Amino acid sequence: IIAVIAGLANLGVNVTPLLAGAGVIGLAIGFGAQTLVQDLITGIFILIEDSLAVDDFVQINGHMGTVEGLTLRTVRLRDLDGVLHIITFSRIESIHNMSRQFGIALMRIRIPYDMKIDDAITLMQETAQELRKDPMMRHYIWSPLEMQGVQGFEEGCPILRMRFRTAPEMQWDVSRAFNLLLKQRMEAQEIDLGVPRLSVSMEARSESRMEDTSGTDLSMERGEESHSSSNEEPHKKPAPPKPAPRPTQAEIRQDERERHGTSAQAKPQAQGKPQSEAYARPHGENGDE
Repeated sequence: IIAVIAGLANLGVNVTPLLAGAGVIGLAIGFGAQTLVQDLITGIFILIEDSLAVDDFVQINGHMGTVEGLTLRTVRLRDLDGVLHIITFSRIESIHNMSRQFGIALMRIRIPYDMKIDDAITLMQETAQELRKDPMMRHYIWSPLEMQGVQGFEEGCPILRMRFRTAPEMQWDVSRAFNLLLKQRMEAQEIDLGVPRLSVSMEARSESRMEDTSGTDLSMERGEESHSSSNEEPHKKPAPPKPAPRPTQAEIRQDERERHGTSAQAKPQAQGKPQSEAYARPHGENGDE
């Protein structure tokens, strides 16, 4: 490209636009290839340091599974659900490789509340010895049982912590086999598993104290009732007056008859009154005059 541009310049062609366009194209390619270059450089260092290899059981960016393939730019990871994850090297933040050198089978066993701790430790050691003699597991257990003591207490039950050193990727198989054998031995010896327990204490009271208490409660209740009644009396509202009964038809007719009878008796008396009495007072007054 440089030779072509130089030849065109010798021929008298203006190569300034060509140089500007080439610069823009180079800048775009540089930005676009930045991630690609980062993936390649990171992949080269990972392969050189032997951080990953095919068939390794690893955890990358929260995905746990087996490495199925590696390239200069990506890693193919098959998780426990069978999903294939293709992760670029530039996106890898951390690598947890569980396939190197050895594994650790860590067990935490809850001891029953009523079982002595020494008997529990003896039971664990006998179970570990029997497991190491198992033809299927003895090749994967690389150390005797390491008893680390009581880790803590959960709801009154001690938690024993112990571990084996195992072959790579076999720590989970060894842990499951140990738990199965321990459960079988506990069932054979009729030992219950450590379960939460609740203790309840009850106190008995004497009859005299109960009577005194009941009498006090009764007097208090009566006092409260009298106090509440005395407080409620001033707040009582007067009862509203009852409406007058409505007269019946018979009573109305009786009243009308009585009125008519009274008026009929008053008229004859007024008509039968003598005229002299009516004018008695005026004549008397005139005579005096």
